[in-house]
Amino acid sequence: MPKKEPEAAPQKSQRPANHKARSNATPGLWRGLLEWLRDGRLLGFLLALGSAAALGFLYLHPTFAVAEVVVEGNKVLPAEQAQENSQGLGANIFLLNTLGVQERLTAIPYVRQVEIERYLPNRVRVLIQERFPSVSWWALNAPQRFLVDNTGLVLGPEMEGMSDLIYVMDLDGKPVAAGGHVDVDAVQTAQQVFSRLYMDLHIALWAFEYQEGRGITAVSADGWKACFGESDHLEEKTRNLVSLLESGIAFRWVDLRMLDRIIYR
Repeated sequence: MPKKEPEAAPQKSQRPANHKARSNATPGLWRGLLEWLRDGRLLGFLLALGSAAALGFLYLHPTFAVAEVVVEGNKVLPAEQAQENSQGLGANIFLLNTLGVQERLTAIPYVRQVEIERYLPNRVRVLIQERFPSVSWWALNAPQRFLVDNTGLVLGPEMEGMSDLIYVMDLDGKPVAAGGHVDVDAVQTAQQVFSRLYMDLHIALWAFEYQEGRGITAVSADGWKACFGESDHLEEKTRNLVSLLESGIAFRWVDLRMLDRIIYR
């Protein structure tokens, strides 16, 4: 029986000594980046990085530090005080707490409403609405004057630097305090008489006097006094006063409370 020849072993292919083995796998870093690119994670990362850089620029760059706070609408509140209370100067315009500014300013008793507007890159506008042209009420011999709104509510002490106030001197000397009330008709009469005489007729006034039972008396810068009493028939009373002034008759005091006749001396 013939013998079976043994099969020859497969020969290994000969490769150059300097040949390096190739890997079929993409290196880990590049493979990861390709996967991020395919599923959008790389784009999201780059967008987030860009957003962070942009926010850092907007929040930290001195260009956006508030350099000007413009106050408008105020007649009684000094603009400097409003600027100081706003705490806006130097603050980042994007990080400025507008609600905080409104709360600080409306805490001032005679400020009714506040609106804040921001203008890039570094300007803030503060719009103030006050509680009507305020009356400063002074009880005779009292150490300080108090601001009163048109409802007779005592708001608080008059502060230094306030302007455009209507001054009423209470000759009865009744003490007042914040939160209390004074004669509302006297307040409104003083406001209306001031508006008619000073604003419309350009008659310079110094102040008003108040006495219970007599009402309001206007004191002119020329030294004469005109008793208007209460708020009824103010237009007729004003016409009578103007007629007396135009007549050229010298007087120091006139009672306008009776419409059918004028008493003066």
